[in-house]
Amino acid sequence: MIKHIDSPVPYVDNLTYLRIKGLEEIHANFIGLSGSFEDAADSVYWKDVVISNEPWKCSFPPKYDGTLSQF
Repeated sequence: MIKHIDSPVPYVDNLTYLRIKGLEEIHANFIGLSGSFEDAADSVYWKDVVISNEPWKCSFPPKYDGTLSQF
């Protein structure tokens, strides 16, 4: 278990980034998620989701858009 990590993503605080990393540890479907937040092409999408007042209306990065579903 990760106890502390500094977020390399300017729009994601340390605690949120730690939780993203935690998702990667608990389920295989989330492997690579933190890398997606750090990826220049994907971060445009994630930033919109993170800073939006209505994140459910935002698009996910193309590689996740077809694989994620509502739950």
